[in-house]
Order: sequence, then C-alpha cells, then structure tokens
Amino acid sequence: MNFNLSRFVFVLLILCSIFLFSTACHKGRQAPADLPKLYRCVIHLTQENQPVSDALISLRSTDSGNKQWVVGGASDETGKAEIFTDIYFKGAPAGEYKVVVTKTEVITPSMPAVLPENEEERTKILNRIEAGTKEYSVIAAQFSDVKTTPLIINVQEKENEVSLELDANVTKSAR
Repeated sequence: MNFNLSRFVFVLLILCSIFLFSTACHKGRQAPADLPKLYRCVIHLTQENQPVSDALISLRSTDSGNKQWVVGGASDETGKAEIFTDIYFKGAPAGEYKVVVTKTEVITPSMPAVLPENEEERTKILNRIEAGTKEYSVIAAQFSDVKTTPLIINVQEKENEVSLELDANVTKSAR
C-alpha cells in the first residue's frame, strides 16, 4: 500500500471543509432574551387505551404572560409527544395550559395504473380524484378547540410527564 501525501492532504482538506461548514451552519438557534425557563414536558396520548400517533398537540396558556409563546409537539407511533416552545426549544414554560389535540386522515380515490396521454382526459381524471379526496378529523371535536377542550395540564418547575386519554366517540367529519 502506497502512502500518497497529496491524496491525504486532499482528503484532510475536504474533511476540514465539511467540519467548518457544518459548525458554521448549525450553531443552533439563539433563544430569545425574554424566553422564560423551560421545563421538559412529555405527553402520552391514548384513545381507547391505544396510542394516538401523528396527532398535533398545542398547549394554550391560561396565563396571559405566556401567550406569546407557541408551545406544542407531535405524537409518535407510541403516542408520546415531546413538547417544544417556538418549535426549536425543548420544554415549556411553567404554568397551566389547555391542551388542544388534532389529527386528520386523508382518503384519496385510487389513481389509475396508467393515465391517458390526452391532456384533457388526464385532467378530468385528476380533477375527479381531487374532488373525491376527503380529509377527516379522527379526534373528537371538543379536543380540537381551545374553548371546548376539557384537557388541562400544569407544567411544573421540574420534568413533567402526563398521560391523557381522548374520548373515543368520534364523528368523522369531512373538511
């Protein structure tokens, strides 16, 4: 095996460039000066004792001082949602929150295996598919509105982990 100094230097320069570029581009987002102290908050969602995946969770502060911050997260396949403030900062400010949960399913008619070459016919088929596509809420409506949600949590000045059970009586409504 021959040691090639020029190849070594070239690879070293590439690696250094990648390192410098990645550290310059990913320094991390600076927290706003007025961002309050955040506390880890994890919410576990279930419906009929089954995890609720792919749900969007929004925490709406009942304290007017915390209303400027967007606080929320999304549940994973186990129903677990890690909560973030202003998307980038893990945790939530201490306080009381109403919990708003939304989840939708989209049902789309099947696409034909082959679309016609004629643009007019192809457009008709695509328009039919678009018209037949429906979006359904799979969470009871009361949970998706801050005025009607019965879910309230208190984020305390410590690590917080909360389990919430959603009502199973869902009337799927098309949007």
